[in-house]
Amino acid sequence: MAEMTFIQALRAALSEEMRRDPQVFVMGEDVRAGTFAVTTGLVDEFGPERVRNTPISEAGFTGLAVGAAMIGYRPYVELTIASFCYVAMDMIVNQAAKNRFLFGGQAKVPAVFRFVEFSRSYAAAQHTDRPHSLFMAIPGLKIIAPTTPRDAKGLLKTAIRDDDPVVMFDDSTFWTRRGEVPEGDYTIPIGRASIAREGRDVTLVAIFTLYPALAAAEELEKEGVSVEVIDPLTLVPLDTETILASVAKTGRLVVSDMAHRTCSAASEVAALVAERGFRSLRAPIRRVCTPGTCISRTVRLLSARSTRTKTSSSPPCATCSAPETRGPRSDDVAVIEVRLPQLGMGMVDGQVTQWLKSPGESVAAGEPLVAVDNGKATVEVESPATGRLRRIVVPTGATAPVGDVLAEIESA
Repeated sequence: MAEMTFIQALRAALSEEMRRDPQVFVMGEDVRAGTFAVTTGLVDEFGPERVRNTPISEAGFTGLAVGAAMIGYRPYVELTIASFCYVAMDMIVNQAAKNRFLFGGQAKVPAVFRFVEFSRSYAAAQHTDRPHSLFMAIPGLKIIAPTTPRDAKGLLKTAIRDDDPVVMFDDSTFWTRRGEVPEGDYTIPIGRASIAREGRDVTLVAIFTLYPALAAAEELEKEGVSVEVIDPLTLVPLDTETILASVAKTGRLVVSDMAHRTCSAASEVAALVAERGFRSLRAPIRRVCTPGTCISRTVRLLSARSTRTKTSSSPPCATCSAPETRGPRSDDVAVIEVRLPQLGMGMVDGQVTQWLKSPGESVAAGEPLVAVDNGKATVEVESPATGRLRRIVVPTGATAPVGDVLAEIESA
């Protein structure tokens, strides 16, 4: 086993497949420079013919990839920012997805289209959509959604070898995640989910939310609630049998999804279980999704997550039998976690250059709290709440991945 980051695993998959099959090539905006690190160094080994920079014209080069795939090549198309899928929609939906059908099986479209969802970035509304559920409704496409380095490498290799068009989605918060990856050639089947954690009380299907789901499961374990966490890995075809078998065991289902709630992948999972596993359910299905609103660029909304340290129990939750907090209580301590936001496109980590407040000092919401170097500039991260700086987690001079906790604030 070798330890890799998510990005390194994708690069390894591309390199190995390009060595294995000379028909595989990479194309996209600035892929020779490797702006987002996945394609870094590929042009040195494989040359400019197989690592092709494209104009800023997603519809044009996506259409080129479809045509290349139909005459025997296997293009990997690095579109990167998921919101750009709308520009390329006609080529993917009306050409890549339909051409095998339209030509009566005489044509194949073995192409991979990769999109990244920037769920925790300062990229604002036009760069932060989570459109994976849109593609789930399109016949002819396979959709993979890896979350770990091992799965990223294995699924990408499988996708490149597949004779059907595959759309790959991942989240930028995965990029610095490290994990063990098997050495040598290996693939992971498309259409098979992974049980990331076994449990007995509630099934949690985590769509692009594996890491917070596992953290929540650990917290609930302390309260006596055993959570089974399922990572779908593939959205189309969806491994419904693994999900149904888990719900049959636990009797409860929660589906978390980074997409907006309406018509989300979570909605599809909930509907399938309601149709095919209704008799197994002992409580209503719950969906945990992004609200139906555009994603703000506001630092205060992106850099924090509220938690409550409970000192007493309240009535059990009907869904998972876990104690729940029903609102502010006088005996609760409200703690705000200040997390490192994505201070610019492509940022994967940042170095704390200066803390502007010391533990114990009062802070106001919106007040600059810490200065962070994102590799291009030093940016001040604001306090998400009014209160007292409880503790500093990442000291001056240290580097932290995007999404990690920098400090805690005890709200007033």
